Amino acid sequence: SAQCGVELPPPDTGEEIPATSTLSGKVTDSSNTPLNEVTISYSGPTRGSVLTDASGNYQITFLPNGNYTLTASKINYASQTKPVSLVTTSTLDFTLSSAPFQGVTGTTYVDLNDDGIHDTNEKTYGVSLYINKIFKGLSSYPDGKFNLRLEPGTYEISAAYRDYTFK
Repeated sequence: SAQCGVELPPPDTGEEIPATSTLSGKVTDSSNTPLNEVTISYSGPTRGSVLTDASGNYQITFLPNGNYTLTASKINYASQTKPVSLVTTSTLDFTLSSAPFQGVTGTTYVDLNDDGIHDTNEKTYGVSLYINKIFKGLSSYPDGKFNLRLEPGTYEISAAYRDYTFK
């Protein structure tokens, strides 16, 4: 409650504030070269993800202590998963190996003259690509080429460009 315009702090509920720690590390390739923009996903008492910086470093702060599973992933590399039991500030490094391509490659076209033929001048970059209705990237400049990495399975692949939609 408040008296005379002074707000009092909430009553002590007796609940402990959970202990937190910082987890950091570095991601390199098999030749020890730092890898930037690697996604570090974590799950445990809380979940989320961060990206490595230009030097391959990442840092996750204010993590509630507990058991976590971390996965480092980057396109063209095999993902790596590691467990960690966090009770104090810790370091967890990853080394990723390049992976052979598995997925779908292609070129995006917009049929500007409605003739149903993929004319060379109709190659289009910047087309949004989706797998199972989840955005996965854009076709590349200048030729509209794309590579979508996929595990074995069945997928719905679709594309959208301005006012056009494709399946």
